[in-house]
Amino acid sequence: MNSDWSILYQYRYEILGGLWTTIALVGLALVSGYIVGALACCGKLMRTGPLYWLSTFYINTFRALPETVLVFWIYFCGPFIFTAAPSAWQTGVISMSLVAGAYFAEIARAGIQSVSRGQWEAARAVGLSEFWVWIDVIIPQAVRAMLPSSALLVTQLVKMSGLVSAIGVTELIYQAQTLGSLSFRYFEFFTAVAVLYFILIFPFSMASRFIEAHMRQQIG
Repeated sequence: MNSDWSILYQYRYEILGGLWTTIALVGLALVSGYIVGALACCGKLMRTGPLYWLSTFYINTFRALPETVLVFWIYFCGPFIFTAAPSAWQTGVISMSLVAGAYFAEIARAGIQSVSRGQWEAARAVGLSEFWVWIDVIIPQAVRAMLPSSALLVTQLVKMSGLVSAIGVTELIYQAQTLGSLSFRYFEFFTAVAVLYFILIFPFSMASRFIEAHMRQQIG
């Protein structure tokens, strides 16, 4: 069967709508994940107590649980837990946020622990309060160390966003499946979606490598 690329223009608004849904999912999951992950990181740094064990359980669970299982579990088991069943969109945001938070908690913890103990002691020795030790010394260096892994987390979330098509979220994969079934032009639609995913992921992947190489040069 000959390809017909003009069909992409015919359904351009549906494709762009799927692209926007994917970007919105990833953006919301990142913001929520950073907040949840920062809280979990604080709990993990305590090294003892209920918050430490709760954070450890959360991080280990959502890093180990297959993402597909998590999406289906929240969508189909949600009515038994919440007062109202979560919609497909809410399920996508919740599941992606939980995964993002678990990974970001470990990224943040590794970034903070990468700051040498000498930096902490030197900051306290010059009379900085604990608050300003974090603001002026620890956080700027930790954020720098976190950047490569944070960029890779974005690529992971973009890939995960395709899973929520299985529950009816109208992102890129869902649109490709729907439009392909209507027109029998699966090749054109899935090729276009593959290109869009590449455009979304490639800059973050390259940014991660560039930042990591730049940091190695500075250390060297």
